[in-house]
Amino acid sequence: MWKRPNSIVSRIIPFFAVFFLVLSLVSADEMPKTEHFSHETFDLLLQENTRGGLVNYRGFDTPNFNLYCERLLAATPDLWSANEQLAFWLNAYNASTIQAILKRPGMKMANNFAGFFTADTFIVAGKVWTLQSLRDNIIKKFKIPLAHFGAMLPAMGAPRPPSRAFRAKNVMAELEKTARQYFRTENGCVLDIAAKALRLSWLCMEYRKDFEAGGRTLLAAVLPYLDDKTAAFATVYKDQITIDFLPFDWRLNARRDGHLETDVAKPYYTRKDTAAAKTKSSKKK
Repeated sequence: MWKRPNSIVSRIIPFFAVFFLVLSLVSADEMPKTEHFSHETFDLLLQENTRGGLVNYRGFDTPNFNLYCERLLAATPDLWSANEQLAFWLNAYNASTIQAILKRPGMKMANNFAGFFTADTFIVAGKVWTLQSLRDNIIKKFKIPLAHFGAMLPAMGAPRPPSRAFRAKNVMAELEKTARQYFRTENGCVLDIAAKALRLSWLCMEYRKDFEAGGRTLLAAVLPYLDDKTAAFATVYKDQITIDFLPFDWRLNARRDGHLETDVAKPYYTRKDTAAAKTKSSKKK
């Protein structure tokens, strides 16, 4: 004769059913369902080959990097969140820059090759781009001048290249961090107190219209990223201070002594990420 199951067992069975269903919803590489595209391969290569502002470009000459670039070709980012799109396009730009350098063995100056930013073409998200059109698209689409500090410029005078792939959850924080670091170096900003002059990076001259979009002054745009002393001086003398631009060091930011010694690589997806993904999947059920 059939008997009603124990009430505790009847409660536990559905719990485990839901638990294993949620586990099955997380992919083998534990990519959270909140993200549509994994930059994990690129992230690992950046960690292995970027150190102290220098890049071992030869370290990207691998099948894994080629496969990552092929995945960029077929991505469909238009319906993703704004931050995930921004992270995608910055990573795509940086990967394309590395591809362009790998095509030019022995390159020593980023501006030595005519058309470096306009000659090569790359297919990203189903469209054909040059490095220049990719950069222009990022600024036009997101209207974030800080993106210039995340779009890799392969030169010693430029902001440090990223050592991790951008992600939706940290892209804005990383851009702000890079801008602060850059403007606190002699490549980014030099204050001449006696002359009441602020000398800024060539980047600020080249992309001045982007920094001044919306009616801001260039000074107002960079002020939040200056060191405390420079920012205080610029604030007090904002009506008297003049802005000039620094010479730019175009030497390629390449490390030429082979593979970099690397620390233990940090995971792209953390337990916190995957736990959040499982929780969201569980709630949907």
